[in-house]
Order: sequence, then C-alpha cells, then structure tokens
Amino acid sequence: MLKKAARCQAKVYLIDTSGYTNTMVIGTKNPSQLADFAKNIEVERSDRPQSPIVTIGEDAIAKGDIREVAPGPKVFTDDLAPVEDLIDRILLDYARKGGS
Repeated sequence: MLKKAARCQAKVYLIDTSGYTNTMVIGTKNPSQLADFAKNIEVERSDRPQSPIVTIGEDAIAKGDIREVAPGPKVFTDDLAPVEDLIDRILLDYARKGGS
C-alpha cells in the first residue's frame, strides 16, 4: 500500500495514531513539507475546532509522530491491522465521545 501511494503521490507522510497500533498513510499530489501539515491543522482548527483531523493532527505534531516517507524497498501491508478494523474503531471512538 505504501509503495503504491509513493508512486501515485508527490509526497507521502506517516502518522502514528495514539491509542491504536496503526499508522495512517497520507499522500498529496502537491509538493509539500511537514511544516505545511501544521499550517493546515491551524486552518482546520479555525474552521472546525472539534474535528477529529484537528485532534489527530495536533497529537501528531506534539508527539512528533508524523514523518515523511523516504523512498525505499520497505513494503507495508495491512494484513495484521485490517483497514476496516481501524476505521470501525475510529468511528466507534468518535461516536462514544459524542462526535458532531
């Protein structure tokens, strides 16, 4: 999955999510830097302060859990952490906290 993302996107970043044993893969077709991520979280916070994107983004910035993917041979698979399970847990956590 990561290798494919790197072929299709200009930049690929990884975010380790707190409370989970998974890593989010974020790709962008536009040239970017890690500093752009922080700026985008600020914009999102001003528009939607309760957004899960803000929560995850601020946590990643505070803990340094976001990094750019360097080209290389390492291949990640989701066979140990199926995407459906990750999404289900995120949605359930969001609903339990009274998401809006």
